[in-house]
Amino acid sequence: MAATFGDLTRFFREHFGSLRNAIGVRSPGRVNLIGEHTDYNEGFVLPAAVDKSVTFIIATCTDGEGARMMGAGFGGCTINLVEQRHVSAFADEIKEQYRRRTGKANNVYVTQIQTGTELVPLG
Repeated sequence: MAATFGDLTRFFREHFGSLRNAIGVRSPGRVNLIGEHTDYNEGFVLPAAVDKSVTFIIATCTDGEGARMMGAGFGGCTINLVEQRHVSAFADEIKEQYRRRTGKANNVYVTQIQTGTELVPLG
């Protein structure tokens, strides 16, 4: 049985204490019908929406640990939620810190929530 959004808000409150500064987000699920990791390796991917969704709550980080690591074995990247007015300075700082620590250049990709994803009232 799938959890409800109410279950999610209760879980969030239990673990983080408050919904203050929190945002609920729901995004439709998708699958890649022709495979993973082929689009940037000169192959093709055919993504398609499915009748499932991902629902989550995010809030301002207060413990100094504000990024989510992803990429499992492929060099990885982080997803960082940054206020629009700070994006440029944040990207510059990330690039400099990475270069200083690794001696390598990196890329920062700025994205925004698109059609299909919606904010969910936390009421």
